[in-house]
Amino acid sequence: MTLGERPPSDADVSATTFTVPSGVPDARQNALDAVDGPDDYRAVARVVANATVEGLFSPLETQRALERTGVNSHLTRYRYERLTSALDGDPERFERRGWLSPSSANATAANAYLSRRLTAVLETQLEETHASAVDAARTVSTGTVTITVRTWTHE
Repeated sequence: MTLGERPPSDADVSATTFTVPSGVPDARQNALDAVDGPDDYRAVARVVANATVEGLFSPLETQRALERTGVNSHLTRYRYERLTSALDGDPERFERRGWLSPSSANATAANAYLSRRLTAVLETQLEETHASAVDAARTVSTGTVTITVRTWTHE
């Protein structure tokens, strides 16, 4: 993900990089174990998607939040809507299923849906960026996030 402006081409750019825990379970070994052949990108994508969704939306905690009212409930719904919008472009389609309503909350179904959608997106990206599914699995990094901060001066 990239946030902010790109530095001008003639700018003097400095960068600092650091790695922090993501709050998502590490999935590298599971991804390696899941690969059944050189083109099995879907298996890698599924493991990464499941770990990501579980890390973002812990089933028990999320179910409790969805069943309640208040700020935590609204924030949980908002996070679901943001991810759905990024994956589908249509968060209302997700909402129509009723999984986020306090009276019919179903975090397990909502998470399964998001995992399927994220798997499809990741599979395409992995195929485009890695020579094999094993190569993709070896590079999976869900347990940490690398952040690069760039600053520049422009005269």
